[in-house]
Amino acid sequence: MRKDFITERNSNIELLRIFAICTIILSHVMGGGKELSGVNQFLTIALNSLFHAGAGTTCFMLITGYFGAKISPYRLVRLWLIVEICSLATTTFSIFINDGSVLALAKAAIPITTKKYWYASCYFYTLLLSPFLNMAVDRLEKSAYRKLLMLLILLFYAFPTFLYYDIIGDKGKGLVHMVIAYFIGRYMALFSEKHALKRIKFFLCCVMIMSLFGNIVATYIRKITSWPFSRECTITTLLIAVCCLIIAVKQTEHNIKLVNLVAKYVFPVYLLNNSIIGYVKSVFDYSAFYSESWYIGLCILIAGIVFVTSFIISIPILKIADGLTSFLCSILSKSKIKSKVILLIKNI
Repeated sequence: MRKDFITERNSNIELLRIFAICTIILSHVMGGGKELSGVNQFLTIALNSLFHAGAGTTCFMLITGYFGAKISPYRLVRLWLIVEICSLATTTFSIFINDGSVLALAKAAIPITTKKYWYASCYFYTLLLSPFLNMAVDRLEKSAYRKLLMLLILLFYAFPTFLYYDIIGDKGKGLVHMVIAYFIGRYMALFSEKHALKRIKFFLCCVMIMSLFGNIVATYIRKITSWPFSRECTITTLLIAVCCLIIAVKQTEHNIKLVNLVAKYVFPVYLLNNSIIGYVKSVFDYSAFYSESWYIGLCILIAGIVFVTSFIISIPILKIADGLTSFLCSILSKSKIKSKVILLIKNI
């Protein structure tokens, strides 16, 4: 068992992050697609079956597990500030544009608790739990670890896939599924398995076809656009994400500065994208063109605009967050809290 954490940047994995956020944005732009029919309906189902928002967020946590989360006051404060700044900025802008309520602003001040961004909340809590998660992982033998993962996957992914209902009731958008993804990512890093890339790619294609077929059948039966096999709590979503990470890891490693630079802004882009999509809809209601043959192309174009806009806005947000984090951590280091809180964190 490897006990160390991976610290070197691999541009293949960073590129997977970028690809994941792009698919998340596209899924958000297209929406549920309930009003669609014909070719546009099929293309929407296809795009949300092959690699979609659920696979994207699962990939994020798998990558976190693969590298291994190491908690620190600086990292926690920085993460909290990024979420806080994005939440307050987008909510204030929304209130200014749409005459929102003061209650909305109050909730925006505690976005992690109110789960304004479900993945951000899960990520923050997973970081808090990471010392104990890592401790549990280090004490498990490979056989026991594998049995634990198989049981967790059976209960929280396989059953909801074929029985539809999930035990937790959050469709995979919660802490339990993200912790399981973290465990899987750690397993992939600690127990390096030999994988033939051709077989993994073939298996990935089979899972994607299964997801597509299942979603088409569900749409036909329900007479409305549906993708039950693309939820975060389905085995198909998990397998797509795992296969993509394996492919990224097993490819020849690269260190491309531009890719690494863009990947650094993926998290704030994730936080900002829904608000920007909402603003775009208020200015240009592209859903009015859902019956046009070029509608999906329009959605892809809008997704690209949203990504670029979010990326540009993320640059000053990260600079502000970094500055405030350094300031707050310097105050923290001079206070008596350091000897209690920081020491506690380091000793876990």
